[in-house]
Amino acid sequence: MSAPIISEDGYWEYDGTEWVPTIKQKFAIQSGLIPHNGQNIVSDDGFWELINGEWQPTVKQQMVRQNTANPYGQTEPVLTNVYQPHYYYANPSPNNTKALIFVGVGFAIAILISIIVIVASISPELAKDDPVYEIGSGDNQLKSFSWEYNDRSYSVDLILNEGTYKHFKYKYEYCCLEDEDYLRYIDTDSDYIDEVAQVLNSAAIEAGHTSMFGKAEFILSFVGTIPYVFDPDDNLDHPKHPIETLWENGGDCEDSSALYASIMESLGYETVFVLLEAQAEFGGDWERHAMIGIYIPNHSGEYFALDGDSRPYYDAETTHWDDDGGYGIGVDVWHDLRDIYGYEVE
Repeated sequence: MSAPIISEDGYWEYDGTEWVPTIKQKFAIQSGLIPHNGQNIVSDDGFWELINGEWQPTVKQQMVRQNTANPYGQTEPVLTNVYQPHYYYANPSPNNTKALIFVGVGFAIAILISIIVIVASISPELAKDDPVYEIGSGDNQLKSFSWEYNDRSYSVDLILNEGTYKHFKYKYEYCCLEDEDYLRYIDTDSDYIDEVAQVLNSAAIEAGHTSMFGKAEFILSFVGTIPYVFDPDDNLDHPKHPIETLWENGGDCEDSSALYASIMESLGYETVFVLLEAQAEFGGDWERHAMIGIYIPNHSGEYFALDGDSRPYYDAETTHWDDDGGYGIGVDVWHDLRDIYGYEVE
């Protein structure tokens, strides 16, 4: 059995078909390294190509060898997640050994500088685009939730997958350069959100809330009782995908808004994601806030308008639910709102 092909930095191992992370990489990925994508198994200098598990010379390499250059004395070139040079040297003679030493040292310094520049330019955002975990991998866990709505107590059990949770946890971990970037945390495609939506829809119908408004507000009360959890105090925003909020049983305004919009879109409702500034009381501070507007025909109350769309999208405050009153769809719980921007959820 041939020795495993491991990148020079020890982060990646080639198993014959793709690059897979080593134990070292599982820790290093937290620091923003970009994994080798496994699609182009050619050395970065173009001299070697991996074919059927063995390194073979490319056409470029064959031309070099015809010009009397010999490959560096290693049987298998090693690839890393940044530029990996492969060294070549002419046949030395007593007259040019010293010159070769100077050239080699200069070349090594130039490569070192290039590596430093490349690594320093790696964006943490790009580094996190390739998730470490696969959807559906790992164990399933039962998550239980309880809340009150209209003076009755309810509870649901949701089955969530650990691999799916970790897949999304390490995807788009850094945000947000533009307001529209928040929309990518609203999940309208994953199977798990459809399953969550159907569990809550069935619970609403069983409780007698069968109208569009009844189901929408019943589910809003569920989302509103998930504990409010602030982001880490690092001056960055850390939005969560819906499965993160459910798995961790906590989140802030953009997290609960993304969860509610995802569930309602799965059930066929039309929603808008709203970013604004809110004032809790007269003379109080203005705070950045996220809410959801939801369209329900023939409903009334406070609503958001979307440019080019005549439908009213009624206020849905997702961060809190008070069953004693004062909260609900179409109810504005804030003293005042300003700088309101709505974005259609697709």
